[in-house]
Amino acid sequence: MILFWIAAVVLAIAAGVLIAMPLWRPRSVIAPSAAEVNLSVHRDQLQELDADLKGGSITQIQYDAARKELEKRVLKDATGDEGASGMPHPSSRAFAMVLFVLVPIAALSLYGLLGNPKAIDTSKHAGADISSMTPEHFAALTEKLAAKLAQDPSDATAWLMLAKAYKVLDRAKDAAAALEKGVQLKPDDPEMLTEYAEVVAVAQGGNFAGKPEQAIVQVLKLAPNHPKALTMAGAVAFEKKNYSAAIAHWQKLHKLVKNDVELQKALLAGIAEASRLRTVANTPAQAITGRVQLHASLTEAVDPADTVFVFARAAEGPGMPVAALRKQARDLPFTFRLDDTYALNPSARLGSLPSIVVGVRISKSGDAMPQPGDLQAYSSPVKLGASAVVLTIKDVVQKDVVQKDEVQKDGAQKDEVQKDGVQ
Repeated sequence: MILFWIAAVVLAIAAGVLIAMPLWRPRSVIAPSAAEVNLSVHRDQLQELDADLKGGSITQIQYDAARKELEKRVLKDATGDEGASGMPHPSSRAFAMVLFVLVPIAALSLYGLLGNPKAIDTSKHAGADISSMTPEHFAALTEKLAAKLAQDPSDATAWLMLAKAYKVLDRAKDAAAALEKGVQLKPDDPEMLTEYAEVVAVAQGGNFAGKPEQAIVQVLKLAPNHPKALTMAGAVAFEKKNYSAAIAHWQKLHKLVKNDVELQKALLAGIAEASRLRTVANTPAQAITGRVQLHASLTEAVDPADTVFVFARAAEGPGMPVAALRKQARDLPFTFRLDDTYALNPSARLGSLPSIVVGVRISKSGDAMPQPGDLQAYSSPVKLGASAVVLTIKDVVQKDVVQKDEVQKDGAQKDEVQKDGVQ
């Protein structure tokens, strides 16, 4: 019997590791925008392209075509509207802490409620495989518990166990509904409230706003040292850019888990990231600011829904934008601010460019790459920190200009490849 429970706990911990591991891969928080994940994927794809070319698995022509298409996606995915780009996503590391450190041992709980632990006799079944529970069997136990609660909904603990089971089955909305019942029966139970906060946040797409945050605040009033609540409180503060509060919550938890080396490492990594972002937030960023306007003669040629890209690139060298933002033609005229918050690549920042050209393009297709018939304007070379840059859109992109631009980019890419080969 003892061997069964030891093995079962080990299996539950292993499940927690498997759930949390994908979330614990480190990521660089460069520009807190909705396109951050896409940019990371694109960078990986570019590295794979380079490796394929060097390995001979693709030709130069295939490489050039693939890289050109990738560049289009990079700019299109990376640009976002100015109002939304400043909001960070919830820290995936915080979620990893929640899932790994405190992942519910739902299988054990269900077995305790519905199974028959006493029936396990290792002296009679020495060769029994205790890991033989299939996903189908677990799902069946879950439905059995749900049916039991439909008949007798007064058991708060059973609602909590059902919610944990639903969470393992990736049924966040069902888990949230089950915990609604549990919280009604035990409104001041810290475990119930923390589980509720987590599953509702997951059901909301990882957003702690509203009920999850309220539940976390309530838990910390009831149990100020509750580990899971401290973890999520840090995530809530991080999401709100209140990095000092996030650090305070995670430092407090760090002192409470002295015997958990792995969790301490995770917390220190989260604290370091929050500290870095706090420093960035408190450091005035140099920027280029100005105004974009449309020439009066082109008013009728522009649809209010047309996409407007404002971007900055090096005055000399590759024409690939270093930073960019996206608006719509209905916003014209508007003021803009470009700084490293809008950087498209962590290795290329506005601050590293000795001279910068700011451009604006109205795209009929919504494509970030120039197309014949698009409208555009460019500034003279400026320095980072320039203000009152005025861009009056009045030039029409010609077909030969687009072709010339593509040839120049292809040539630059080939030079890059040749340099890499020499090195």
